[in-house]
Amino acid sequence: MQTLVDTTIHTTTSVADLPWEDIAACRAVPNAADLFFSEDIGDIAAAKRVCADCSVLAECLEAALDRRELFGVWGGQLFINGEALDPPAGVQCEYTITFPSLTEKQRAITGLDLTDIDTGLDNLSKKEKRQWARKLQVIWALTADERTKLENSGMATNIERVDLSYRRGRLEIFPNTYLPEFNAWDPDNFGPITLPSRGMTIELTPRNIALYRRAISTYEGHDLEIVGDDVRIDGQPATTYTFGLDYYWMMGDNRHRSADSRMWGFVPETHIVGRASFVWFSKQNAAQHGESKIRWDRMFKSVK
Repeated sequence: MQTLVDTTIHTTTSVADLPWEDIAACRAVPNAADLFFSEDIGDIAAAKRVCADCSVLAECLEAALDRRELFGVWGGQLFINGEALDPPAGVQCEYTITFPSLTEKQRAITGLDLTDIDTGLDNLSKKEKRQWARKLQVIWALTADERTKLENSGMATNIERVDLSYRRGRLEIFPNTYLPEFNAWDPDNFGPITLPSRGMTIELTPRNIALYRRAISTYEGHDLEIVGDDVRIDGQPATTYTFGLDYYWMMGDNRHRSADSRMWGFVPETHIVGRASFVWFSKQNAAQHGESKIRWDRMFKSVK
């Protein structure tokens, strides 16, 4: 359930005469500290929504960076240990985009050099592709830079990030089980979780069993069963478990269309078969991106 807040600021003083702190949208939020300094993923998402409509978002973020805020949502960013957790460059999210005409739609693809976007056409039938070509409203996966470029061009009449809350309560989302907490997760609002590592010990609570059952039984080879209220590992009663492997969390750069750890969970170190060092070749296809070409700007670059 989303947390809704009224961010309307009521004042008799000219806004231009006020310090930016006094006109920040969060000033109108009741009990703002509880929302902006919460560890609950729903509260963090709600705080970011407040920031998204704030007129002094940039000033707030700059001040927080200068102060090295240890924790909380500042300027739309989550701070941990004094650093803002910015997404990596090149990350894509889905946006619903409305164009005034088919001409502007095509100009946006070619004229703005947006042919690297993921149009999703590769998943459509021939009939659906013909229908898509005539639509003025489309869903594209864009990077932050591509969205800014499109907004500044004036070619689109509306650009809105796709709301993925409709994917909540589905077994596709890790840990792939029905519990009230997990039913509230979606690809954009996920967790919190703790990544298991060698030597880490957990209590075998219902939540932890749901999250770590596959790691314990499939990856580390133990027989885990629940008999009544008791948990047994290899036939012996257990209340805790200590991991024998390190694990990784995999995330695709297309945040809304990637099947990654948000769907299938932790990856044990034994499943890592190599390390990518550089991009040898990169080519995009017309079915997915609207144009076929070699992506020279990606080739022979190191992978970080």
